Amino acid sequence: RNVNHDRKCITADIAFEGSNKFVVGYWEGFELMNIEIMEKSNGPQIIDGISSVAQFYGVNNCDIVFDADGVGAFISGSEGGFIPGAVAFHGGGSAMEVYNTVTGKQEKENYFNLRSQCYYRSGDRFNKGGARISAYVGSKMYDDKMTVRQRFLWERRAIKRDKVDSDGKLKIIPKEQMKIILSGESPDL
Repeated sequence: RNVNHDRKCITADIAFEGSNKFVVGYWEGFELMNIEIMEKSNGPQIIDGISSVAQFYGVNNCDIVFDADGVGAFISGSEGGFIPGAVAFHGGGSAMEVYNTVTGKQEKENYFNLRSQCYYRSGDRFNKGGARISAYVGSKMYDDKMTVRQRFLWERRAIKRDKVDSDGKLKIIPKEQMKIILSGESPDL
């Protein structure tokens, strides 16, 4: 049950005004230590939000990962105010290669895309006690109805395996199907 607090990281789910929530998570190893949630945000607020959390906790830009699919793509753009060195996450991209302890080689895992790989692997890590959400984060309010813990549990019901594709690759249901399960809301956490 080692969550290894050595490495400090930030994850960001980008959303502009009128869309989903903008969420910035601060991690120490595999424990979510703080979370900032903004109802409405514009480009400068997003950059400032991520940068201020990084500065407060001493997180290097290379340890910031943001959802670059959709509206998040502007962070790595050159329109002034991007975060140099931050890592773009492209969920639709190829699954990452991982070290296979049996063969001793880097090998691509059998996932449909990076998004599926991350959902499966993070779910497995949480189930084995290798990751957690701090009590402080769990007790924070997500909105005026739910705590972050309640919201995580509510969103979790929309994370489902999809049919294995013709190549036998594991995948999860698309975000649009998740939104249907969540009454039109996006799984922001």
